[in-house]
Amino acid sequence: MVNYLEESQDAYQDKPRLIYRATADRSIYRKRVRRAVIGMLAGGGVFFMLGLPVVVNAILDLNLISIGRLAPGTFELGALVGGRVVAMLILLISAARAIVNLIRYFNRRTEEVRFYDVGFVWIRGEESHKYGWSAVKTVRENPRFFFIGKRPVLQWGEISFLMRDGETYKVTPEHGDLRGFLKRVRHYYGDEMGTRMGQRLRVNKPFKVHPELAVMPDGLVLNNEYQIGWEVLKVAVKKRQLNVAYMDGDSIKVAAKLPAHEIDNLAGFLELVEATAETFQRPNPYA
Repeated sequence: MVNYLEESQDAYQDKPRLIYRATADRSIYRKRVRRAVIGMLAGGGVFFMLGLPVVVNAILDLNLISIGRLAPGTFELGALVGGRVVAMLILLISAARAIVNLIRYFNRRTEEVRFYDVGFVWIRGEESHKYGWSAVKTVRENPRFFFIGKRPVLQWGEISFLMRDGETYKVTPEHGDLRGFLKRVRHYYGDEMGTRMGQRLRVNKPFKVHPELAVMPDGLVLNNEYQIGWEVLKVAVKKRQLNVAYMDGDSIKVAAKLPAHEIDNLAGFLELVEATAETFQRPNPYA
């Protein structure tokens, strides 16, 4: 069961403001095992029934469709074989899902997560772990989802928080609406990461956010050789890719496309790059 709580903007500004809350109950895996077992029984039952001689003979004797010069019963035989193949696939997939969720049921504990404007609290059983955003070392965003309207129909992937103490915390579909999580929480850790990146640049300390992408005081460097200055730089995330481009006269040319989920601290990187590029590209009122 997942619950959300968002307090008003003007309430208790001196206290941490709760912006996202979710409880992931491990009993959900037990329910998934039950559904998978039902799928196994259904697939196995159909596979067994379609293999009985009495059923096979009854289907072949139907002779519903005659196609060209094919012998009578050919279509029915094909449908019979196809039905058994589909039933076997359902059986195997359901068995795999049952095994995976059974392992998760025994390996995972019920946990509650609370994200505030200043950090987060992760509660596992009787253990409670509290972190401020400054304790986060790296955030990797790799959520994937399919929505119908505002309802998540299918979700997979995760948002991973690697902490300075070496611990890793992952927000997964078990913690609710991943798109809603990003909408509510992303700004806060992105602001922290962007500020931290900006501080490094101000003391001339370059850093990498991807093996092929480095951030320098003068702009971005691709593959350790191709540099794009802030004054012409354009970045955007499209279709799960980070497009690094530059202005060439009146046109914009893409210099690189990198998987967005491989970028360290993507939210902070975008905030830093967009703000810095805007500063360099802003018209000089005194020119």
